[in-house]
Amino acid sequence: LVQRLWIAVLLLLHFGAFLYAFTWMVETWQVLFAVAATLLLVTLYASDRASPRFRRTFVAYAVLLLVLSAFRVSYALWALGLIPLARDRRELLWLGVVSLLLVAIGVGIMQQLSASNPNWPLSRAAAALSRGDGGGAFHLVASNVRENLQRYFVGETQGLRFYVVMKYAVIVFGLVLLYAGVRHGDRLALAACLIVAAHLALLFLFYDATTWREHRHLAPVFYLMTVALVAGRHRAATFALYLVLLALFPEVVGYAHARVLP
Repeated sequence: LVQRLWIAVLLLLHFGAFLYAFTWMVETWQVLFAVAATLLLVTLYASDRASPRFRRTFVAYAVLLLVLSAFRVSYALWALGLIPLARDRRELLWLGVVSLLLVAIGVGIMQQLSASNPNWPLSRAAAALSRGDGGGAFHLVASNVRENLQRYFVGETQGLRFYVVMKYAVIVFGLVLLYAGVRHGDRLALAACLIVAAHLALLFLFYDATTWREHRHLAPVFYLMTVALVAGRHRAATFALYLVLLALFPEVVGYAHARVLP
């Protein structure tokens, strides 16, 4: 009960869940999608590997990711969270193949259901490759990485403190989970780290870290990180995250009154 209360409080204090609750934006649904995927992943790591519950949860998680990939392709990257389940090299190979297969199918589903924006960096790089201009494609991707790093860490602020702080919070608490995973053998923390790292790589390589897009992209994995911190009983980090969110919340409420609420 205490863990559930902590998770509820942290999610409600996050600006994404609070701000988008007052809009008709699709981000409102992303909270539900992320919570559903997170619950299945947590259940997977908490289940006995030999039990029918583990097998049912594994299949349900894989199916859910493919369904969610139809709404946002980045959910396919959550399949990488299966890899830390491996207990030996054989399982590592099997889970690695399954994860990559789910990612590929998820990307394929999105490609069949929607058209890519021709102005996106990935689309422009793919167009350059189709013309046989490998050097041009590499230059486009490298340029996009450089610009996104500058935007993420320095340039893009929207004049809001919480806008900047939360970008750094994803990095800092991601490193906390990485330490917990490596130092204490927390497999769920390692799963969250893999998913966060994949989202950051996708953001910097092929997306735009500007005008709230980076936050919309990273919000679902932030909810996963929150649950991983609480479920892993990392009390100091959980309390630190609570203090950060609590300190930022007045500005979030002020922004909601000024820009979102009628």
